[in-house]
Amino acid sequence: ESQSRLDMALTASNTGLWDWHPQTGEDYHNDQWFRQLGYEKSDFVNEAEALMQLIHPEDKEVFLENTERYSRDSSLEYKNEFRMKAKDGSWKWILSMGQVTERDGDGLPERIVGVHLDMTERKKSEDALRKSERQMKTILETANEGFLLLNNDQETTDLNPEMCKILGRERDDAIGKTIFDFVDEENKKIFQELQNLQFMDWVL
Repeated sequence: ESQSRLDMALTASNTGLWDWHPQTGEDYHNDQWFRQLGYEKSDFVNEAEALMQLIHPEDKEVFLENTERYSRDSSLEYKNEFRMKAKDGSWKWILSMGQVTERDGDGLPERIVGVHLDMTERKKSEDALRKSERQMKTILETANEGFLLLNNDQETTDLNPEMCKILGRERDDAIGKTIFDFVDEENKKIFQELQNLQFMDWVL
């Protein structure tokens, strides 16, 4: 019953399980490890070779380096990110994590057990965010108007070249300053009144 619950939990969370014996090369993967990529176990003649068949060519070297380093010093955290080819031809980003569960008499790993998590959607979100940040940066740097970006504490997190000219400050000197550091005493009172009215987010 406990095994059945584990299998259901792994399936429901789309988590692949792997069990590797580095000294013998024996390598086990549960059904969800394959289904995560759209395969069935029966699609592979040699289960132990499935990983290296599917991993992206550009990621193999780093994957092998990380795996070798962990097999020599298992006090390190085993964590690997790489792409694997799905059955539909697409590439999925996989996060592989594991730990030693058995050692030999010399303390070397005999058995390492871990999981595969599909990080593809997270990677897409990160890429989209980076693209959006690059676009925003381009807009800020080329705009003829001055832009000042503040965080929730009203501290300057970024400003464009035009705003630097308006303020008469270098960018590095302005970062971390509040809006009140840029205005005279008379205008400070105006900004403070507006702030009290909950006008908290400023883009100038």
